[in-house]
Amino acid sequence: MQCIERKNSKGTVYLFRETYRDKQGKRVVVSTTKKHNSRQAYREAKEELDKKWELKKQKAPKAPKAVQNLDTLTLRQVLTEWAASEKPKVKPQTDQLHGYHIKKIFNIVSPELRFADFTVADAEQVINTVYYAEKKSFGYATTLLGTIKNGMRYARKRGYIRDISDFLEISIKRRPATMDEVQKKQNKFLTHEELADCLRQLKEKNERVGLAMEFLSLTGLRVGELQALKVEDIDLVKKAIHVRATLVESAPVNSEAYRGVPKTLSSCRTVAISQRAVEILAWFIVQNKKQAAWFKGYKDKGYIFTGRNGNPLCYRTIRIVLGAVKIPGKKITSHIFRHTHASFLAEQGLNIKVIASRLGHGNVKTTLGVYTHITEAMKKEERDCVEKMKAQ
Repeated sequence: MQCIERKNSKGTVYLFRETYRDKQGKRVVVSTTKKHNSRQAYREAKEELDKKWELKKQKAPKAPKAVQNLDTLTLRQVLTEWAASEKPKVKPQTDQLHGYHIKKIFNIVSPELRFADFTVADAEQVINTVYYAEKKSFGYATTLLGTIKNGMRYARKRGYIRDISDFLEISIKRRPATMDEVQKKQNKFLTHEELADCLRQLKEKNERVGLAMEFLSLTGLRVGELQALKVEDIDLVKKAIHVRATLVESAPVNSEAYRGVPKTLSSCRTVAISQRAVEILAWFIVQNKKQAAWFKGYKDKGYIFTGRNGNPLCYRTIRIVLGAVKIPGKKITSHIFRHTHASFLAEQGLNIKVIASRLGHGNVKTTLGVYTHITEAMKKEERDCVEKMKAQ
């Protein structure tokens, strides 16, 4: 919740703002004004904002009904209908991604394009623009094409079209990787020296975020898994954490869906942790108890990595703090610490299946293809082996 000081003809007032997400994953900002910014004012503002949000949700528009007039049916209506039909079957994160992909499609083709006029050439234009012109990733382009194909399958079921075979035959030919793309892939991890410098900068800017990112580098967790960790998920004596949930940013903060199921079944796992990781967990637990005792606005909900009010660390806050860190040639994101963790394990010769299990990968190929970068230590080991080679 934000508190913004404002001055008007009557003096100083304080604008309290909170951001929520509706069922479609869109951000909705609700605000209220108070004469003071005391702890009591914070509590009253929070209660008012929650009530306003509940009223707004009750007035939220229902999912669109299927269109009957095929002459005026637009491609946008078809894809929106398809996304609405899929919503009960998928996770909130997936539903949110459907909305993003549909929006991207209509950044390229007209939102008013009649469905009857939509051709294979139009679909290929979308993919060509995204993959070959904008140089988006192959995975992103494939997902976008999947959205179009699934929309066409839905249209066939609804009787909007009979034959969609031409659309289903569309494929994407991989383009040669550019030097920037190769370098970007190679730079998705930090060296030992870079990690130390990165964590130092982070802790100077925000101690909680800095320690949370250090914990990621020590465990290989996804940031959503870290945010969702609760006290009952950890065992400080056995030095282990049980990954049972991930945070769903698109869900209302106090809803059951907010602490959602992990990404995949393989993501549910027990991860052994080091003594330093234990120390970080203990630090957060003690600090959270102090916050709960000293600050009335802090509500203990069992989360470990929390912000000022007891909710999990806000991803927006994490992103802002990470964006202020400067490591030459590296883009610092929360995921870079996961990559770094995997690279260090590979550097020490840990079995790839063990690394995959630790990261929550169901397929070892994912671990091999993305996370086992060649570190400087591995390059040195290679050079040493080459030096020892002798011709017979």
